[in-house]
Amino acid sequence: MQINQQKTVQVDVTELHLYIKVRDGFAAGLKDAQGEEVGSYEGYVPDFFPGQHYGDYLILNIDLETGQIKNWQKPGADDIEKMLAQGATTEQPAPRQPAVNCPIPVMVEEVGGHFESGLPTRSSL
Repeated sequence: MQINQQKTVQVDVTELHLYIKVRDGFAAGLKDAQGEEVGSYEGYVPDFFPGQHYGDYLILNIDLETGQIKNWQKPGADDIEKMLAQGATTEQPAPRQPAVNCPIPVMVEEVGGHFESGLPTRSSL
């Protein structure tokens, strides 16, 4: 007679692959040698980040032993300058406005050419 049975085996894992959707919510800060922030950026994932991210995903392969990002390619100064310049011209999203004629206040926000809604948080009322 044959039966199905699960068996636990040890596996040597070496990497953690992360696919993180940031949905236009990427933010980065640049610090100098003294730890002071000298620049910042908010917007799409910059082009020099690894993987085919289409501006919306962080794709990072982490070495579990060292914690190092294995698919990271060192950006050039021009990559950083371009990122900062794009961040300086990025428009901030319009403030959330309550939807009209709703018994429960629902917040509506324009995101990337379409509208998204949700219940307000305590801090947004």
